[in-house]
Amino acid sequence: MKQLLIAALFILSFNVHAQLEEKIAKSSPHNASVLLGFGTGGIAFGLTYEHMFDQSAGIGGHLRVFPKDDDAPGISDGLTIIGASLSHHFYKRSWDLSFSPSLNIISIDSVRANSNDETTLGPGLTIALMTQITDMISIGFDNSRYWVWFNGEYAGLSIDDFALRVRASF
Repeated sequence: MKQLLIAALFILSFNVHAQLEEKIAKSSPHNASVLLGFGTGGIAFGLTYEHMFDQSAGIGGHLRVFPKDDDAPGISDGLTIIGASLSHHFYKRSWDLSFSPSLNIISIDSVRANSNDETTLGPGLTIALMTQITDMISIGFDNSRYWVWFNGEYAGLSIDDFALRVRASF
């Protein structure tokens, strides 16, 4: 039993040492981000704003625009997404990992023949990994997925985007 206790303390001492941090990344009360992605339709653009109501949780809004491509072989619907999100951030040194579920209004510019453009509602999930460059600027990557709920023609996953993200905190 004594050997087990010594082994456990030895293992835990490495974990405690790994948790010591020189500089801790944390978000300011206001964060604005610009996103740039490359989808099937071309360059996708996005803007986000997040207000932190404590050190690790925030509420925000976003606008994402994915262009329409109606030329074969890589056709894709055009999407404009406006949504609200709740975020939770996990900080480790200068790194920030965040998970942001959202509820979105999705405007679909259809490429299908004899199909009308649609506006619908659906959930989204964004996972971002950022590293702090200065006290006010962070860069990283963003993976966003948006689903359509209330339209049988477009139901399901409508976009899965990987983008470069630059965040300014103030």
